[in-house]
Amino acid sequence: MSVKVSVKDNIKQFTKGLNKFQKSQIPFVAQQTFKQTAFQLRKYYIEKTFPQSFKSGRAGSFARAVLRVDMSKAKKANYIRGNMTVSVHDSTNKDYLLMQQEGGTKTAKQGKYIAVPLPEQKRKLGFRRKASERPKAVINKKNTFVTRVTGGKSQEAIIQRKKGMSQRLFNLVTNVRVKPVLKFYQHGSKLSPLFIRRYFPSNFRKAVRSSKYKYS
Repeated sequence: MSVKVSVKDNIKQFTKGLNKFQKSQIPFVAQQTFKQTAFQLRKYYIEKTFPQSFKSGRAGSFARAVLRVDMSKAKKANYIRGNMTVSVHDSTNKDYLLMQQEGGTKTAKQGKYIAVPLPEQKRKLGFRRKASERPKAVINKKNTFVTRVTGGKSQEAIIQRKKGMSQRLFNLVTNVRVKPVLKFYQHGSKLSPLFIRRYFPSNFRKAVRSSKYKYS
């Protein structure tokens, strides 16, 4: 399950007092309004939400790579049924961002550990978790090994010996607490109504003018 925000159909509040011809334009107007709203949300996530949530210079680039807009339920038939939606979601469909949004406890699979990088190794991994610095790759490097440790939550650790000194790269633990830092849902629910109110009136005026000209 991935993080996802849906822009739902609340356009009916704008349709009171419209005549039949004007109401006939609403499905198209709603579709255009939801599309613009969703893409503006995605832009906000890329430029504001992710950089504010993750202290990395590449947070915005990461968001641009994984966030997609789904328009599959923004058809006229959806409007008639009352279930028109457009969504912005994590296209990787993994639980990483969901955990960053909701928080919780990440538990290792049976018989395995979660590798928690120490600060220096975390810096090397970077926001995109550089493949050559992940645990499976690191353990194959020269003078790097897994050993048992005592004290704290760690039962084992990945150690690298360099120039006669031992440096701990990862702590291996059975579970880790993840604090919620991502404001994906909060920003989406706050901004969606604002964007809808911004785009609906101008889209409606354009649709009515265009149709009147077309059929006059």
